[in-house]
Amino acid sequence: MTSVATSVGGESEATERVSNRIQLDVSSVSSNNSNPVIKKRSLLDKTNSGNMPPRAGAMPTPSNSTSFGKSRGDREIAQYVAKLEKRKDDPKQQVEVLAKLRSILQQRVQQQQQVPELGPTLGPSVVEVMRQTPTNEELIEECTCILYLLSILDPTFKKGVARLFKAMEDHRENVAIQRAACAAIRRVISKNPDAIPRIVPSVGVILRSVSEHPDNAKFLCSALEVLAIVASHPPAKAIFVYRDGALHQVVAAMKKHPNDLSIQATALRTLSNLAYGSGSDITSSYGPTVTLIVRAMKRHIMHNKVQLYGCCTLHYIASKHHESISDAYGIPTILAAMKEYSHDVMLQEQGCAALAILLVEGSPEATVANINAFLKDDGLPLVLDAMLQNPQNLETQKHGLDILNALKTKDNFELMLSAGGLDVIFSNMKSFDCNEDIGKKCLEILKTFTRLTLDFQRAVSAKGGITFVLGTMRRHVQSHEIQDAGFACMRNLCLHQDNRLTVEGEGGISTLLTHMTIYLKDAAIQAYGCDALGRLASEPQNQISIASEGGVAAALSSMKEHPMHPGVQDRACFLLLAMTEYPPAVVTMREKEALVTVREARGRVPPKDLAKKRLESLISRLEKEEGSSWFGRKNAATP
Repeated sequence: MTSVATSVGGESEATERVSNRIQLDVSSVSSNNSNPVIKKRSLLDKTNSGNMPPRAGAMPTPSNSTSFGKSRGDREIAQYVAKLEKRKDDPKQQVEVLAKLRSILQQRVQQQQQVPELGPTLGPSVVEVMRQTPTNEELIEECTCILYLLSILDPTFKKGVARLFKAMEDHRENVAIQRAACAAIRRVISKNPDAIPRIVPSVGVILRSVSEHPDNAKFLCSALEVLAIVASHPPAKAIFVYRDGALHQVVAAMKKHPNDLSIQATALRTLSNLAYGSGSDITSSYGPTVTLIVRAMKRHIMHNKVQLYGCCTLHYIASKHHESISDAYGIPTILAAMKEYSHDVMLQEQGCAALAILLVEGSPEATVANINAFLKDDGLPLVLDAMLQNPQNLETQKHGLDILNALKTKDNFELMLSAGGLDVIFSNMKSFDCNEDIGKKCLEILKTFTRLTLDFQRAVSAKGGITFVLGTMRRHVQSHEIQDAGFACMRNLCLHQDNRLTVEGEGGISTLLTHMTIYLKDAAIQAYGCDALGRLASEPQNQISIASEGGVAAALSSMKEHPMHPGVQDRACFLLLAMTEYPPAVVTMREKEALVTVREARGRVPPKDLAKKRLESLISRLEKEEGSSWFGRKNAATP
């Protein structure tokens, strides 16, 4: 018994070193790969691996891999396997043989060797021993330990999982068996994901063992590792909430061992995997976890995986629990993690994702309070830095833009401007010019930003923003949302007189008129377009371009298409009135019988004195032109 406890229980110093090196810690590589979100970002993590801190407790990549049968140790293993089969009627001698095998395997683990052919040679014999003598505790203890070591040396061997569960069920009081079996199961399913569905029905065995051994931290960590992997399997998620109550066991473990890094990180990874891709039926059960998540992140700020999986979990449950997360000081906790691990690509992405939800969703009062808390804790420079440090991470850019769009107010946007936010926005529009979602988010921010002050309008122009706005509109001409935000933004930019010639120089007049033709049935686009063109027409040079590009016809088409829309009627008249300063445009109005259309606008423009006065001024000018033209034609016809 002592020898086996040495292998798994941690009583031997040498074995403890091996155990520490290969312990089932959340920082192992396999832990990362079983998380659904982190798995899709593995390539990006590898790209940035030079900046990542060393992963505590992770087993180094095996330095060599050998085929079985070529070494003296291999032949020795084969001899012991033969002895094991010969002595099947003598359990005591079998225990001795198994102890010898375990010792050899421990040495192989220490040497960091993987032996791909070892599993088929040794595994079936060990499993058969477990099948023949399931009640012999000492023998089962040796077998479970060997299967654990075998799962390290030959990850492809996946038989025997059912026997491991049986051993846990039959020997519930033996912690060594519980630990070794859990550890072996974890390694098998982490290396062979196809085995997950087959073990799901047996998860209850692990949960019962967790409830019976709540004080054994090392066993709990192994058990939580299994649950974390199972939680990543969509069909298995329901058992955590409905059938077996696994979520309750995870919460209990976090409460019981608040200072244990491995348990906290593994529990958070389990919560993250479970919440990922789940609907409200699952995430609604996360209420009791919010305080525990935030507490773990605060207490273990120097543990990378606690912070990473904490941010992941908060992201996945934020829509359902944004209020309780805010009340638990979740925003400053997320920001602290982002500040501490600025090099961690995935943590930055997940942190931004959680913040984007917390700053946008909820009541107006709650979002204002959250934004204030975000700014107070220097969240803006942290988010901008995350976007700058990860320029090709599309998800980080999207979430960052959502955060910038949540700022809304003049004071907040001034902070964004001074922190370099415009440069980040334009960098996105340049780097992701083909991405419709990025383009839409950028234009939504700029639409609000340019509406607030003339200084903001000029700042956009000074940084080349007019080029980016028009370029995005041209690139995504079929995107209604981009055109809507783009027209609003261009209208705002044209409010500033210094921007008007720049717009014309960038081909903006042609773009606006072309897209107005495409979106003729959209009243908002027509109103914004006429408004922008009317302001551009204050420059004589622009009048020439507007007239030559068909601006008069576009204004009249807008009025005819939207006869009962006050905004369209008023803005079209605004454009036509400005164009009466250019004689060739007046000729075009006369040819297109603009006076008839304009007269019909009476009673349709907004009931404001300025709008009415503008309409009457336009009618008066057109009537004057019509009259002079009539007299001119009559005099020319008189002999």
